[in-house]
Amino acid sequence: MARKPRKKTPASVKAAADRAEARATGKPLPEPEATPLSPAETAMKRPEGRPSKYNPKFCDDVLKLGEAGKSRTQIATFLRISRQTLLNWEEAYPEFLDAMSMASQFAQSWWEDQGQIGISDKSFNGHVYSFQMKNRFRADYTEKVEVKHDASTAFANIWQRIGGGEHGAEA
Repeated sequence: MARKPRKKTPASVKAAADRAEARATGKPLPEPEATPLSPAETAMKRPEGRPSKYNPKFCDDVLKLGEAGKSRTQIATFLRISRQTLLNWEEAYPEFLDAMSMASQFAQSWWEDQGQIGISDKSFNGHVYSFQMKNRFRADYTEKVEVKHDASTAFANIWQRIGGGEHGAEA
């Protein structure tokens, strides 16, 4: 797609002439004058919405909550933010992402400790514990069952029966 030609204004013509003269005489090029931004460009440069409530001190709170085995939702609730804000802060603030990663490790360690303690307790409900672990820490605790479907063999068998005349043998 071709570029639209710019409208030549007296100021743009003078600026182009000044640049050409500077190049011809070896003088440094004049600094371009700042052009006022259009309303759309101004809106793009301004941050939208209210300012973030993020505080770097939240990282310490996040780590303490992780050490207590708390979930992401519990952490967001403690900070009085939504889970989406939690995700946004992880993207915007690398130190917060690190704190959340460590909190997740701390939480998993807490839950594993609870399982080790509970294993010797007769009132420990292993099924509930297993359910918690599989849902909280899927990467490490999900029982992955891989089912492979090979339709080509089944299709070949059916095709052979149809094509070999076995299909009409009963009629």
